[in-house]
Amino acid sequence: MKQIFSIINADSVKSVWKNLNRTIYVGERFRSNMLALTFVSIVTAVLGFSLIVIDIFSHQFLMIIPSIITMVAGIACAYFSDIKKNRKAAIIIPTVFCAIAFTLYAFGAIGKGSAILWSLLLPIGISYFVNVKYGILLSAYHNLLFAVIFYTPLNKTLSQYYTVVTLETGSKSMPDLSVLEKAMYYMEQSIKQTIRGVDIVTKYNSYQFLIIFIGSDNEGVKKAMDRIFRGYYKMNVSGAFTPSYTIADSDESTLKGTV
Repeated sequence: MKQIFSIINADSVKSVWKNLNRTIYVGERFRSNMLALTFVSIVTAVLGFSLIVIDIFSHQFLMIIPSIITMVAGIACAYFSDIKKNRKAAIIIPTVFCAIAFTLYAFGAIGKGSAILWSLLLPIGISYFVNVKYGILLSAYHNLLFAVIFYTPLNKTLSQYYTVVTLETGSKSMPDLSVLEKAMYYMEQSIKQTIRGVDIVTKYNSYQFLIIFIGSDNEGVKKAMDRIFRGYYKMNVSGAFTPSYTIADSDESTLKGTV
């Protein structure tokens, strides 16, 4: 162990960092990398524009901000890599873009949390297409970001609540399956009409749904469930099945309460 620490000292770290600053992109390798940066930038700009259109038509207005950043970053990077031939500017832009855009994704719980998974791949992509040093810096930044999100009081604000919706007959007899299917259909429609675009719903089993409310507190979940039940009763006029729900905090292994 002492030998390891003797190798990892300030001088060795400075030496490694200095070597990371040395460019390997000269001559034909430089032209090849600039061409790759230009191609990736154009794809990024087109992707950003496509996401803006999708966000507008799907009314995901919160996602328009990172989508615009994606398009602008792609255009700027293509400009510096193809026209100005300025590799330093072309590599700083995507690095800053990745930091800003995916910070917005993470704190806004946008994309149903998928941004956090994608951001794990960003340092690898930056290291390959851009620069190893910037990949290391971006990796360190994302580690800090995850620590803030999951291991600070902010975690309570961004916590997810798992809500299980159960339909019950009120008797111990076997329910009519056709009536149960209709009730489940009505409940599914009411849930989809009520929840937000960032929330997730799935059929848990033949008489239960599982809903994940992203970034909602306990009171917010209760209000949403009240609206869901009102919509359900409007469609299911027979009242054959009585719905109930259970809220479980994702940070706890025990149920917080059943209403």
